[in-house]
Amino acid sequence: MPRQHLRTKDAAVNMQAVRKHMNQYLVNEPQAVAIETVMQNDGFTLVQGPPGTGKTRTILALISLLLASGPKVDSDSGGSTRLLVCAPSNAAVDEIAQRLKMGIVNAQGKVEVPRIVRVGQLESMNSAVRDISLDRLLEEELGNFTLDRKASALNKAADNKGDPRRWSSNKIDPQLSLVYTQYLELTQKQTSIEQRLAQANNEIARLRKEESTTGQLQSSQIAMAIADRKQLSGELSHTRANILASKKSFEALKRRLRNAVLGRAQVVLATLSGSGHESLGVFVTAHRFQCVIVDEASQAVEMSALIPLRYGPTKCVFVGDPNQLPPTVLSLDAGSYGYNQSLFVRMMLNNCDVQLLSIQYRMHPSISYLPSSLFYDRRLLDAENLSVSRSASWHRLAPFFAPLVFFDVDGFEKVGTTINNSSSHSLYNLREAQFAVLLVRCLALLFPGESLFGRIGVITPYKQQLRLLRNQFRNAFGNDVTDGPIDFNTIDGFQGQEKDIILFSCVRAGSSLGFLNDRRRINVAITRAKQSLFIIGNYNALVNASTSTSTSIPSSISDITTKNGGNAINETINGKTNGSGNGNQSHNKQTPYWSTLLTYVRDNSLLIPNARKALLEFARPQKIDLFAKNEPALKNLLNS
Repeated sequence: MPRQHLRTKDAAVNMQAVRKHMNQYLVNEPQAVAIETVMQNDGFTLVQGPPGTGKTRTILALISLLLASGPKVDSDSGGSTRLLVCAPSNAAVDEIAQRLKMGIVNAQGKVEVPRIVRVGQLESMNSAVRDISLDRLLEEELGNFTLDRKASALNKAADNKGDPRRWSSNKIDPQLSLVYTQYLELTQKQTSIEQRLAQANNEIARLRKEESTTGQLQSSQIAMAIADRKQLSGELSHTRANILASKKSFEALKRRLRNAVLGRAQVVLATLSGSGHESLGVFVTAHRFQCVIVDEASQAVEMSALIPLRYGPTKCVFVGDPNQLPPTVLSLDAGSYGYNQSLFVRMMLNNCDVQLLSIQYRMHPSISYLPSSLFYDRRLLDAENLSVSRSASWHRLAPFFAPLVFFDVDGFEKVGTTINNSSSHSLYNLREAQFAVLLVRCLALLFPGESLFGRIGVITPYKQQLRLLRNQFRNAFGNDVTDGPIDFNTIDGFQGQEKDIILFSCVRAGSSLGFLNDRRRINVAITRAKQSLFIIGNYNALVNASTSTSTSIPSSISDITTKNGGNAINETINGKTNGSGNGNQSHNKQTPYWSTLLTYVRDNSLLIPNARKALLEFARPQKIDLFAKNEPALKNLLNS
């Protein structure tokens, strides 16, 4: 792309078009503005999507509008409008693919399924999208070229006329049909000869055994069998030679059919690395992608994000959030040289305009207030009636089960061991894990009529704590508790997911914040919950650790936004939190996020001091036993 296209244009967005997008695609105003910005501008457009702001919905609406606005792709001969959608992970690509299979709104306001192809390794894809993989569609295409299946293939195409997911060609080229049929007949002939040759060998062995056992000469029969074997061996050699000769034509046929499948596609989906697939490279020599859309762009290393740009699109849209975790880079040296900086962030640093999706639909307002103030300059707003739609029956038992609670557990951090008892650098905190079990048990017993199956997530920064949490919950609720009822993961592993209830075990209880000293990790941790966020940690230890890594402690959240100059994003990407992602660097020198969070929960009566004792005292008048085994009331947690 030309250098001048590295920044979006400053032209005012057409608000009439914005309102039209809102009505037609059922998106909110910030989403519609982002979509219209892409439509107005060539070159790069950056779309920042904080947690719960509908990034995928925006991408789907944008795909629909791009397809509706450009020249049509003819299902038989190919055409002009073709989009490439990428992401760093297979999971992110498959999520978009599944949503596309459900249909998008076309120019006439009707829901239709576009012609989509998923490029990549079949075994790496979600089973729900394998039917639209390039390999599977190629198999279907080849099936249409067998002469004896021609009529059934055409009938099948007619039967599936209303299902756009089935769009293989129903025009069979006689020459291509002949190539494939000849190749198929030769391979079938080879199989038949190999079977007959095996039978001949068995017959010779049988005759020789019979001759040695009975003493009766079988010379003539053996000679005939050997002659048959010799003839079959000759036929097999000749057939194999013919197969080798026809293989070149067959491979050319496959390439032609692969290009035909891609040529009829409106949307091609691949991981960033998969977008460099040889089949796409060959295809793009004759065709091109008008637009490349990269989801989770802020989680991709810069080199990966460059791969799909080789196809020279007119538009390129990066969707991501630099205030969440960056690309995973294991090498500390590579991280120190900025290898974990995404292309999204590099372009932000070069003053490329960013379209912010500013309305969140995930978190209860009591939860979203913190990340909005700490990381998004209070620009992250709540959708209408979110306090009602995200309310829960247990909220009436505040402060213990309010939407946001900090449970002060006087635990100790310790260095863990691996399965073979060798030393590990990962940390664990036994008291926090034990308290998490009590908290979930209390919630389940207090609300036996509330189904909690699959609604709880337990996250922590450390893998050793993750193993301990799983073991503690299995001991308390049985082995099945980790196979559906409750999800357990590290903070990094839970990015992109959400649950009604999140338990966040901080682990740290010493003089350092460690992994917790990365504001992007904090942001991910406190934005996973929809109804309740329960933070479990050693309050005083965290206060002391956050104070030691801060130059000053603000008195309120308004103080922190003032000190930021109203730009938390730039502080994040200008290197103050830039590291290898291992959390061992002291990032928060200028803005004490942990100090502010802890001050906020204290000043707003969201802190439960000495939480274990307080919870036991709270449970006593409720007449529930937090230590009972196999409590029947826990079926609301363990059964779907």
